[in-house]
Amino acid sequence: MNQSVVRIVLATVLAGAGLARAADQFTVVEVSDVQRKIIREIKTPAELATLKKAIDAEANVFPKALEQARKDWEDAEKGSAAAKPHALTPFPGGLVARKCTEKGTFADKAKAQKYIDQLNASDAANLAAEAKKKTAVKLTDAEKAKQTHETEHLAAVAKAASAVQSRIAELLKGTAAAEGAAVAEK
Repeated sequence: MNQSVVRIVLATVLAGAGLARAADQFTVVEVSDVQRKIIREIKTPAELATLKKAIDAEANVFPKALEQARKDWEDAEKGSAAAKPHALTPFPGGLVARKCTEKGTFADKAKAQKYIDQLNASDAANLAAEAKKKTAVKLTDAEKAKQTHETEHLAAVAKAASAVQSRIAELLKGTAAAEGAAVAEK
């Protein structure tokens, strides 16, 4: 009988140690927004679960939000006196649903932050090298016009991304209200 009590106590202690270890884990995640811009964050298991749930909910309404924003964009262009060229339309390929990618799990938050700093430094070095290449080359008039067009297109994509994000928020509010009503009926 004493051995079984010892085994139960030992199992409880080991299970508690496993739970404490899971709570002390920190996961580095890359979250990409609708424009594919990446933000790196440190998340605990509970925060990561919440983030994934939110991203899944957004992914469910993203196609509808994108379609509504695209229609709004087209309606605004039809109504404007100076309609933009078709090439500036940021739909459909410029925007994607948010994504979350786990990059690594660490027992120490400082190590997780150091990893993020290394990734960010690598990205900054790549951007600096790319910018150096662009400034070293003299542009022709055609290349300058193309660069201007690209800048206008990026501004249009940013505006469209904002419209899609607001549509996602509206649709998620509607979904939450519908779920709340369904729970209230039960």
